[in-house]
Amino acid sequence: VNTSGAMTGTTPSVNINTNSLGTSARDFMTYAVANSGALTGITSSNTVATVNNINGNDFRGIVYSTAGSGSNTYINLTGATAANNFASISNNTFTNLNVNTTGSVTFISNSYTVAATGSQTINANSIVTAFNKPSAGGTITLDTSSSSSVAGAVIN
Repeated sequence: VNTSGAMTGTTPSVNINTNSLGTSARDFMTYAVANSGALTGITSSNTVATVNNINGNDFRGIVYSTAGSGSNTYINLTGATAANNFASISNNTFTNLNVNTTGSVTFISNSYTVAATGSQTINANSIVTAFNKPSAGGTITLDTSSSSSVAGAVIN
């Protein structure tokens, strides 16, 4: 799921909510052979949106039939820079993942400047059942932020 590009209106919003990236019956991604490509689940880079919600999504069924070397990033928010922007990454689940890669795995990444009148909330995201990365190498990062904020911004 990728959002980018021009937006119009007085209060443009990005709402990436309640998506199932994989289900108990169907995998999100299956690598049948060794793979070095990067996997990204959700990314949002819309800079004019006044609301960026990435909430209530479920990630499951990332299957490596043989070890790979590609990185995995499940949620990436880079565009919440508009004045009065409200950004939320909350209540997302990562269900029973067994990621057989030597690459790095990042669950949530955000990097942008929070406006003086903006807010950023990252809350109640969880690994459900288990997470396993059997191949050595790379890093595992639950939440990383290279975001900055100016006076008046609220970060939760």
